[in-house]
Amino acid sequence: LRARLDTQLQRIAMLERELGVPTKEDEGRIPSLRCIIQVTSRAYDLKVREIVSHRRTPEVTFPRHVAMYLCKTLTLCSFPVIARHFSDRDHTTVLHAVRKISEQRQTDSELDRKIVEIEQLIKKAMVATVAMAAFAPREAGL
Repeated sequence: LRARLDTQLQRIAMLERELGVPTKEDEGRIPSLRCIIQVTSRAYDLKVREIVSHRRTPEVTFPRHVAMYLCKTLTLCSFPVIARHFSDRDHTTVLHAVRKISEQRQTDSELDRKIVEIEQLIKKAMVATVAMAAFAPREAGL
């Protein structure tokens, strides 16, 4: 029974690595996709539901591309995993967004500055989340 449990735990760990699920060592260093999407939405004065929607207006599409870019560059998540967080889009949509923003960032200093600013906001949000968790009441017996 113990050997079967160990085998199952190894399989779970392998799948988590393949899916880009952060490990305990990564905790606090790698932001969640949810955090990235929320912070990016706020930075562009959008609601989360707008940034993950299927709307294709430039006011929504560009911030969505930035969020996808940040999800890929700041996490270990694969393109398909990121795509699922954006209304189940195809992974090639995320690939296109990452390439587009990466290229544009090299020539557009304003965009580069905005992305650095969003990255700093994400780090602050992560610190705040960790701090809140430290003060959260623990359930009895845990």
